[in-house]
Amino acid sequence: MFMQNLEKRMFKKTPAGYIFQFPPSRFRRTDAVLVTAPQKEEILAITRKSSPGMRFLPLLAAVAMGILAGRTAGAISDLPTFGSALFGFSVGFATLIAAIEFAWSRKWMALQPLLKGLPRSAERLFPAAPVRPRSVRPTE
Repeated sequence: MFMQNLEKRMFKKTPAGYIFQFPPSRFRRTDAVLVTAPQKEEILAITRKSSPGMRFLPLLAAVAMGILAGRTAGAISDLPTFGSALFGFSVGFATLIAAIEFAWSRKWMALQPLLKGLPRSAERLFPAAPVRPRSVRPTE
């Protein structure tokens, strides 16, 4: 369900074909490009490519790292049970984010040869992340 909705958001029908934009992240900016119907099918084949076991690997890694970190923190420190559980959950959550970002980055890298040289679109399908202006301190 999630992937189907994401695929709908990655493509927008135009008279000349489709606008495609890979979902950006904090670590990766993406441009929107114009693609044809056969190119869309190639892109979908790359983004859908995954074995069933690999889909659960990030979750299993997160759970394993969370349990390991929580037990280790409880064993080597005076943290209460809640503290070590919170630490384990935090490590597991960070592991999950890193594993998912790694998987998406691999798909992004696999798409690069296909997207190279395609015309860019001015329309973005995913909004750009807002950039906070740096605060300027007055000099004395």
